[in-house]
Amino acid sequence: SKQRFKKNPPSEPKGKLGAKIGHEKWEREQPTPTETIEHTETHCSKCNHKLGKPIKIARKLVEDIPEPQPVQVTEHLINHYKCEHCGKIIVPKVKLPQGSFGYNLQTEIALLNVDARLPLRKIKSILKRSYNLNITDAHIYKMLRNMSNKLSPEYEKNIQLIRASPFVHADETGMNVKGKNYYLWVFTNGTTTIFTITKTRSKKTIN
Repeated sequence: SKQRFKKNPPSEPKGKLGAKIGHEKWEREQPTPTETIEHTETHCSKCNHKLGKPIKIARKLVEDIPEPQPVQVTEHLINHYKCEHCGKIIVPKVKLPQGSFGYNLQTEIALLNVDARLPLRKIKSILKRSYNLNITDAHIYKMLRNMSNKLSPEYEKNIQLIRASPFVHADETGMNVKGKNYYLWVFTNGTTTIFTITKTRSKKTIN
């Protein structure tokens, strides 16, 4: 299941770009503008004569990403009360993340690590460049570990769904983890898919 391919540099596509003759041309869907800027002139740049209404308005859409955004820091003031009748301390029920970093940041870190497959140092660099956020590798690792622990019950639930299926497709492939050989396994029944990493190809993984 493990194949080796030579890494050749990417080459320029041969022939003409675009749809072939007879094929329907694919056009990217035009996005809805989030901002409109109108460019105007009041006087002729050649003779300085005053200009009237435009004879034509050309429309051009430009998609871009925003400038690096500063981190949004929200201060939460949680009032504590003491009931004069029974003496109980009353604290408002609030849903706040564990630690000092919000859910959006935690989600972004998880996507960078799992979906983009970036190491901690790269994630740290991206957060600094995009949001001017200073965060240590240790904090990033701690957040990933906490999120993994929270998802463990759902992962175990999917394992039980796989085991209860009348059929399961399985495969494995070798992978390198810090210079050591490991195996990445995948199990799926068509609707549920789980992955696991082991040190060996032992059948204990299947059991």
